[in-house]
Parts: sequence; structure tokens; C-alpha cells
Amino acid sequence: MKITHVETKTVEAVVTDDILCNYCGKSCHTGDNYEGVLEHRIQGGYGSQLGDMVSWIFSLCETCLGAEIFPKFKIPPQRVSAFYERDEEEYRAMLATWPEWLKVGTILREKEIGVYGTVMEIDDYNLMVRVEYEEDGVGDTWVAAKTIASDWVPKSIPPPPSV
Repeated sequence: MKITHVETKTVEAVVTDDILCNYCGKSCHTGDNYEGVLEHRIQGGYGSQLGDMVSWIFSLCETCLGAEIFPKFKIPPQRVSAFYERDEEEYRAMLATWPEWLKVGTILREKEIGVYGTVMEIDDYNLMVRVEYEEDGVGDTWVAAKTIASDWVPKSIPPPPSV
């Protein structure tokens, strides 16, 4: 048998106040999250220009990566999706299949169940659309753009007659 009691303890913890970009000195905090290359560690091996067995820890904000560092690469970094990898040609082909009416603010109707929703955000890189449902005004979800294109229509297109 386990015997317990309630006890109050004070615990010290290390809390991150901020993460600063080593390139520009500004915060890597973007509002909700820290973004960029955060607390990255590299280590030089034997005979390395970085120093024998010396580790370097640094952070780079998204602004510096996109505006300062990536443009200086002789060979651009490969762009891949967080959801699945694809090359730029495949990405452009997929983007070309998006319906012209798919824009932020468009009110949509799901064809099967007839639920209405408003396009709130479009992630054109990952080909995802955030739809907020009208029924409760609170629920929202991310939907793959190809699903939007096949299963949803603009509200202006009337629903099919009931049978």
C-alpha cells in the first residue's frame, strides 16, 4: 500500500528569457515561438579550421537566414516542406492546380455535408488552408489545398437540390 502526503517544494529551474541571433543581435522570438537556427552546435574535428575538438554554439534568426545568409550561398539551400519533401518544379505544378477563387476571406461550402467555412489563412508553401467553420465561429482546421479544391466550392455556387 502506498502512503502519501501533500508537501510544498520550491524548485529552481533555468528559464529561457530570450534567444538572440548571433548575426544581428536581435531576438529570434516571433510572437508565439522562437524561429530560425536555434542553439545550433557544430564541432571541429582533428585539424579543423574551426579548432581541434572545439564546439561552437550559435543561433540565427529567420530574417538573417532569409535576407543575409542564404543569398550569399553559391549553391542555394534546398527548400523542402515540413509536411513532405518535394522539389521546386513539383511545388510549382501543385500550386498551379489551386482554384482561382481560393483566397483569404472566401466563404466556402463543403460539398458533401454542406458545412460553411471561411478561408482564414493560406500556407502556399505547404499547400494547406486554414478554414474557420461558421457554425460555432470557434472551430478551425487546416485542410490540404487539394482537398479544398475537390471537396469545397465557393458559397456563391448553390448547393445541389435535395432528393
